[in-house]
This record gives sequence, structure tokens and C-alpha cells, in this order.
Amino acid sequence: MKKPTVAIIGRPNVGKSTLFNAWLGMEGVTVSPHPGTTRDAIAANLIFGQGDHAFELSLVDTAGFWGLAPSLDQAALEQTRHQIETSWCVIWVLDAMTLPDEETISWMEQ
Repeated sequence: MKKPTVAIIGRPNVGKSTLFNAWLGMEGVTVSPHPGTTRDAIAANLIFGQGDHAFELSLVDTAGFWGLAPSLDQAALEQTRHQIETSWCVIWVLDAMTLPDEETISWMEQ
């Protein structure tokens, strides 16, 4: 049986990689104040629960999404889109200081 995938999605620099690392309990991916540090989707296996109630899942940190990605960023954008479409659960990380723009709302509605 395939493990369920939980994807962490959001605009660049909203804390996706920080959340990913916190759940891993270690620095599994680089965190930077510069947008675009995460270029590829990075997955790690996690076990939630204990004993008979434990289950394993794949947690995926994704590159930030943006509508007008330069051609250099298209591969990262496609990986993010793929995670949105195929994951068991998507966790949207938003910047608490900024209301979601129309592009973010459109992605969330999809």
C-alpha cells in the first residue's frame, strides 16, 4: 500500500521549509530569507501516532508557486502543481501579515 502524501504548499518565503524541518525535528532542508531557495520537491517519511494507531506518510516540502515563473523556474512550478494534484492532503502555508492575493486563492480553489 502506498503511503499517503502530505504536501506543504505556499508562496515563496512563507515558512514551508521551516514547518517541514519542525515536523522532521531536524534541519532536513535549507531555510533562507531569499525566495527560491527550495527548487525541488523534497520528501521525507514520518510516522505519526504510536503502537496500533501509528501510520507512515510522506511529507513533501515544495518550491513556492507563482504565476509568472521564468522558464528557469517552470520545473519547480510543475513539481508543485503535481503535488497539489496528487497528494492525499495539502497544507497551505500563508503569511499571517498579508492577505492571500487572487493568484493564491485561485490555486487554493483548484
